[in-house]
Amino acid sequence: MNNHLEELRRQRGILQEDLAAQLRVSRQTISSLENGRYNPSILLAFRLARYFGVSIEELFIYSEGRHMNKANRKKLNLWLVTLLGLMLITGAVLLLIFPPSELPAPGYIALGLGCGLMGGGGSGLLAMQVAKNNPEQAQQIEIEGKDERNIAIKRRAKAVAFSFGFYAYCAILLLFALLGIPAWAVLTLCGGYLLTIGVYLFFLVRYQKTM
Repeated sequence: MNNHLEELRRQRGILQEDLAAQLRVSRQTISSLENGRYNPSILLAFRLARYFGVSIEELFIYSEGRHMNKANRKKLNLWLVTLLGLMLITGAVLLLIFPPSELPAPGYIALGLGCGLMGGGGSGLLAMQVAKNNPEQAQQIEIEGKDERNIAIKRRAKAVAFSFGFYAYCAILLLFALLGIPAWAVLTLCGGYLLTIGVYLFFLVRYQKTM
């Protein structure tokens, strides 16, 4: 969402650091707001509007065009995923018919991935077509899916599940060690644990740069 934050700040000779200190947020938050990479919460939007003595409508610019572009990008992504799945299935069939070795495991793996991608992309495209034929029902589903309260509930539930997952991993690893489970199974769980942490850190750094 675009805004006039940088314009108002420069007109009054206020530095990003000073504005951030007044609003009790980080300078990166102010920078992301000015660049349109981050949409503020309603509380922060009110605090910004009050600070500059303007209304929220005067400070922030709402546009439907960006939401329409997101819908088009989503449809394009679904087509790409479906085509990728179809290509993997084709490659898997060729590997199974003409295996490069005695173990056609890559063919089965490609077949599984292809079916998963094609099923996910195809179901998404089918859902979009059904929504196009039933606009009223689609609108209600979209409203419920984009409802701020529902999104907040889902995100909080995911955060709790993510935190619980760390403790569950540790408990399972300890249990496996006490039961004398083979080392490869314990190492596999350790790998999954480290992978989860790695993905978390990757997106944490990425969002710090893009939001």
